[in-house]
Amino acid sequence: MSESVRPESRAERVGRRVGLIVFGLWVIGITLALTTQIIRQTFYPAGSAGSTACRPGVLALIGAVRRARLAADAETGGERAAVTRFRAALAPEWDGRDALATTCRGDAAGERALREVDRLRYAEEHATRYEAVDLARRRRDVASLERSLASR
Repeated sequence: MSESVRPESRAERVGRRVGLIVFGLWVIGITLALTTQIIRQTFYPAGSAGSTACRPGVLALIGAVRRARLAADAETGGERAAVTRFRAALAPEWDGRDALATTCRGDAAGERALREVDRLRYAEEHATRYEAVDLARRRRDVASLERSLASR
């Protein structure tokens, strides 16, 4: 018993071609959309600093580092909690840091200031990490002592 292969009809050939074209267009569309997003994020970073001038943006970053340091200093949960709190307190200014670098291109003083603020941020984070190990225990002890003194 041999099965006979029946020839494709014209409608089947057209249907197959239409299906391949639709699938091809779908793949091309997804590829173009993802490529466009990658290019935009790589070469044109978005962020809150995108509309900020260079020097006021750098000043905002300095303020954010100071605010983050105060937030981390108030943390009593240990090293990880202090660093997490430090990083969270940097927002929203540091969310636009990459866009600010683009804005500062060509302004030598602004670029230098931005590099110094970057160094300050990482030095403060480093200090937060290592100070938190000892300070967290001391802060908990003092808070406990404060509660016991207040209840008497």
